[in-house]
Amino acid sequence: MNKVLASVVLLAVIGGGGYFLLQKKAADDALAAAIKGNDAKMAQMEKSVKDWSSKEKRWPRTEELRFTMPKEIQTDIDNSVLQMNCYPQPTGKLKFKVDFMKEFAVYDKREVELDAPFK
Repeated sequence: MNKVLASVVLLAVIGGGGYFLLQKKAADDALAAAIKGNDAKMAQMEKSVKDWSSKEKRWPRTEELRFTMPKEIQTDIDNSVLQMNCYPQPTGKLKFKVDFMKEFAVYDKREVELDAPFK
């Protein structure tokens, strides 16, 4: 009887571990997909900032960034899944920082330096 019980317990432990590994893999895959999707959003945000800057002939201030973005990005900001900051550099470039968040925790940080599209 003890061998049977030990076998059942061992199978339960192995099965539970396998289930945990499957759950972890699913979470890792979801995170990888979200980060890959962030690449497209970053490109869209960079383009929006450059387009706005070419028209206005200056870099936006952090509080203006939201209004340079397309509606879908503004919705992400409103839903607290995205935070943006920008810092004009003495070189004329703009340091543009973006935090992608899920449930108020940052899961992907991006930072790029943009060249000025104006003179």
